[in-house]
Amino acid sequence: MLKKLGLSLVCDVRGWCGCKKPIYLTDDDDEIVDNDAINLSHVGNAAYELLRTRHSWHHKTVWDVTSGVKIGAVTQTPRDAFRQRRSSKDETSTGTADLPADHDEWFPEDLAEIVGRTERWCDVMSLAPPDGAFAVELKKALKGLCEKSLRCEKPIIVRLLFGNIPAAPVNCDKIMKQLTRDMPPGYIQLWVGSWRKDVSWNHAKIVAVDGRFLWTGGHNFWDRHYLRECPIHDLSLEMEGRVAIAAHRYVNEQWQFIERNQSTLVGYIIDKLPDNLPMMISTRVTVSEYPQGEATIFPPPFTTMEVPHHSKRDDAVPIITIGRLGTILYKARPSDDAIVAMFDAAQTVIRMALQDLGPMCFPGTKMPYPGLKWPVQYLSA
Repeated sequence: MLKKLGLSLVCDVRGWCGCKKPIYLTDDDDEIVDNDAINLSHVGNAAYELLRTRHSWHHKTVWDVTSGVKIGAVTQTPRDAFRQRRSSKDETSTGTADLPADHDEWFPEDLAEIVGRTERWCDVMSLAPPDGAFAVELKKALKGLCEKSLRCEKPIIVRLLFGNIPAAPVNCDKIMKQLTRDMPPGYIQLWVGSWRKDVSWNHAKIVAVDGRFLWTGGHNFWDRHYLRECPIHDLSLEMEGRVAIAAHRYVNEQWQFIERNQSTLVGYIIDKLPDNLPMMISTRVTVSEYPQGEATIFPPPFTTMEVPHHSKRDDAVPIITIGRLGTILYKARPSDDAIVAMFDAAQTVIRMALQDLGPMCFPGTKMPYPGLKWPVQYLSA
């Protein structure tokens, strides 16, 4: 009965431990061995040893040892900003003032091209829904998938997932209507979802296609911030290989959280309210499906049985994937611990590309805003 009231954390001992899998007490403390953990660097080995011994329950969900190949150069926007700055005679120039009006229009087109490769399964994640040129190009890609799906025996699955920030709730129904307006006939099933729990919400940026292609990095899908005057700088990269499977599985965890919470009585009531209605509640999930009446309320989970098998490329390199779920996990933080392990293993140099090194603080102080804190474990490493 308590679970039906949305109180599963209270009555499910698995939630107390920050996991969903049953707890088994074994002689080896649930340590695991990943057969793909070969040819790792000393830094990679440090992260792997910590993950396999302290976070084995989250293996193949939040973290994994896999492989892949980087496709092309690292994606950087603005593409030529730093080269323009070096060539500028004005030392105070940021290098972005002289960018042409269409300086990075190629970027949303490239993202849409990756989505358009989908034969069976596509996952898209970002902090917030796409707008401007990003929304236009995504809609074009979805129309192309509709046409492609007419030749498919099974429907093409597309799952779009965003963060539900308290002051900016995601209107899943509105986004779905915008994306599917004038949609041509096709054999496609589409879901738009969002979630938050306390001060955690999705912040991952992922496009994963058919367990084969993966784009990920720091870019949001924001037109004004990346494509217009004085754009911000950001990085991302594209990979091919089994690393994409790890991304799909990470997405599964967040969709499962949405389904668990909307399936409670509290979730049922909230689902009847407008998606864009701000609500000061600790947990909120929203979801919209297409086509209504045909697609299930919640999307199916990704499994490798759903996509064609692709052999490991000869030039693939080992990759450790770590995803953060925040307070979806009660206490466990596999990614945080792995980062500290890598810091500790460093011997000569550490290079980082970050938005910031600490939280937003009250002006003139080092006191974080409510709900935020300094990453003491990183700074102490």
